[in-house]
Amino acid sequence: TALTIAADAVDIAMLSATGTADATTFLRGDNAWAAAGGGKVVQWIYDEYDTQQSTTSDTFVDIPNLSADITLTNSSNKVMILGSLNGLYRGGVANQGIAIRITRDDADIADFGNYNAHSTDADVATSNLPAFFLDNPADTSAHTYKYQWKRRQATSGTIYMGSNDSDGCISTLMLLEIET
Repeated sequence: TALTIAADAVDIAMLSATGTADATTFLRGDNAWAAAGGGKVVQWIYDEYDTQQSTTSDTFVDIPNLSADITLTNSSNKVMILGSLNGLYRGGVANQGIAIRITRDDADIADFGNYNAHSTDADVATSNLPAFFLDNPADTSAHTYKYQWKRRQATSGTIYMGSNDSDGCISTLMLLEIET
């Protein structure tokens, strides 16, 4: 026969769960009280730049004025890098590509190479490139994150980012410390 337990008849003290029940914990499926965790944003750092920049480099160089520093509060947390490089285009050479990467303390951690604005016109092809990456520095040291870029194909011509008019074209870099 089945027994029916009356509503509100079982209180927390009657449960056989492990851990401590309080305002900051929940009862997990394994019958243990635990603090909610993981996925919370602990801190965020933001940088933006809206003035036209250019390079003629065939090796990776920093994108000027677009970097951010962060020091994690816990070595097990991760850094979510969110950014958008806007108004990318090349001038003077048809089919010129743009290679982009993200660095932590000048070490390459994510490549977005072979980016091409898909045009054979030498002076056109404006595009936007979202560039996201989840990094795990595994420490609580200060770190500097940057975007770098270079010409990808031709050995001549200039690549640009941003607008050359008064409307601006904002490129962004945001660092989120994610609790794990």
